[in-house]
Amino acid sequence: MEWISEWVRNIAFYFIFLSAVMNFLPGSEERKYLRYFMGMILVILLLKPLLQVTGLETKLSQQVLADSLDEEYEELLRESARQEIVGEDYVKNACEREMKGQIGELLLSYGYVVSRCTVTFFDRDSLELNEISLVIKQSLNAEKEHKHVVSSKSEQEKYLKNELEEVYHIPAANINIMIQG
Repeated sequence: MEWISEWVRNIAFYFIFLSAVMNFLPGSEERKYLRYFMGMILVILLLKPLLQVTGLETKLSQQVLADSLDEEYEELLRESARQEIVGEDYVKNACEREMKGQIGELLLSYGYVVSRCTVTFFDRDSLELNEISLVIKQSLNAEKEHKHVVSSKSEQEKYLKNELEEVYHIPAANINIMIQG
């Protein structure tokens, strides 16, 4: 019989709460939605003793908890995957920017100016360098200042590929250099 008194108390609290909230809302638009929501709560309150007697209440609450935990877990997995992708992209982009700057400084020390530089990595977990593609041109003062200048473009490209190969430890075949002018 205790469940009956608890049930009556819950329904009484519901109606007191509903009347208090309805008095605070001035607009009729909000009242319509509030009545709909509170009506669903009333149906649940009225069905609670029936659910308790049949034992469906515990099964229903367990299923709701399990479903909400599953949803939270799936959202956590999606969010962590998103963060992981964003983190990997951030690190790769930062490494790419740093390498472009280093390559520009290195080639400038040899008398070349970088017009375009593309650095690509393998699509693995590590930041393993895959390819370097460069479009460069000889600086105006290169012949006067630098001793590294070689006569033909193919010899210049070969020399620069060897230098980049030593610095970045990738095969010369993965370094593409085009000298303009």
